[in-house]
Amino acid sequence: MAGKFNWLSKLGATDQAIAIFNTQPSLFATLILVLASLLAQIVLLLYIHRATKKLQEQAERNARDDDAKDESDYLGPSSSASRAPPPPPSRPPRKARSSRL
Repeated sequence: MAGKFNWLSKLGATDQAIAIFNTQPSLFATLILVLASLLAQIVLLLYIHRATKKLQEQAERNARDDDAKDESDYLGPSSSASRAPPPPPSRPPRKARSSRL
């Protein structure tokens, strides 16, 4: 077989696949474009995942720091005994679950 896609046999392509690529090179270009677009989507999804995970971790860290600060105010030095303790942290109301299945 003489053709410009014979190098694909080294990658494991069958003779039939190489013959199809030699007769219809646009299929090879389509294959490369599809693979490149899938790779771009994966990279974008990983970037979004990482960026939102960092924001979530930062929010959790800030919440922990605020809780620690509230506790240190409550357990502060004995000279501030006249101060009232801070109110307990309030939780947001739970959302009602829908009964639709």
